[in-house]
Amino acid sequence: MDAFVKDYLRKQPYASPSTALKAVPIFGWDSLEKLLAPTPAADILVVSQGKLVERPVPRTLAEVRGLMQDGIGLVIRRGERQDAAIAGLITALTRDIPGEGHVQLFITPGGTHGFGWHYDDEDVFILQTRGVKDCY
Repeated sequence: MDAFVKDYLRKQPYASPSTALKAVPIFGWDSLEKLLAPTPAADILVVSQGKLVERPVPRTLAEVRGLMQDGIGLVIRRGERQDAAIAGLITALTRDIPGEGHVQLFITPGGTHGFGWHYDDEDVFILQTRGVKDCY
């Protein structure tokens, strides 16, 4: 961890495939279903091809699947506020890495993206559970 902080954090990209495999179950369909529950309401954006979409926020997995069939996805902001397992993951991460952590979940159908090209002015840790994504 010391070498990562010294050589990479806030300096350059670092990729380590399969490093976070133990965390993948935290981000399954069961977890998504909990995040969709109306109380307390998660901060959910309905998105497609880099833009917000005027559609009702889904509250069930069936509604999410319907959106995905239409090429529409979701972004759930501050997931650590909604789910104890996600909160535990971010707590563990920030124990070793300085700074404050927030979790954004992107649920997008294959061949689509939630946001267009952009720049993040903070360190971003990506845990991809399925599919392929090109990041530059």
